[in-house]
Amino acid sequence: MAYIEKSHWYDLNIHRNWEDILSMILGVVVILSPAFFQVTDSSVVTFSTCLTGTLIFAVAALEMVGVRRWEEAIELLLGAWLVAAPFVLGYVGMERSLHIAIGLAVAALAVLELWQDRRRAMS
Repeated sequence: MAYIEKSHWYDLNIHRNWEDILSMILGVVVILSPAFFQVTDSSVVTFSTCLTGTLIFAVAALEMVGVRRWEEAIELLLGAWLVAAPFVLGYVGMERSLHIAIGLAVAALAVLELWQDRRRAMS
């Protein structure tokens, strides 16, 4: 009888490297966004954006080495900050829309990874 492999790249029950790679790519996009969208001259916005993008990239890179729950929790907080930052810091335009979209994507990936870790812990 032939053995059917149940674990595919699209199986959302298992933590996969593509999730971390996508998070790293999103972090780089956030880092580069002030260079492409000069919507504000505020150094606070630029610093916040670069710091948040760097942290998203670094946490995702750490997840490639070893998966821990606190890394996903930090990613969830960083995603939430990206969504809130345009309202808190008061910037508008394309950068605002981009940060809200990326923040939602980072938060969704973090929730997925937390769910995967929970399922792994229950097994």
